[in-house]
Amino acid sequence: MNRVVHFEVPSKDSARVSRFYTDVFGWNMQQMGPTWATTSSPPPPRPTGRA
Repeated sequence: MNRVVHFEVPSKDSARVSRFYTDVFGWNMQQMGPTWATTSSPPPPRPTGRA
């Protein structure tokens, strides 16, 4: 399955948007300025060899 690597959410209040994504999805957001923040998706799970 392909995973999301990057997306942007325009906002006038990046701190508020960051709190939302942290609270709802548990993402670690990094403030990059007053109007934007970034996050990285975690690596995909490693195969266990089990079906």
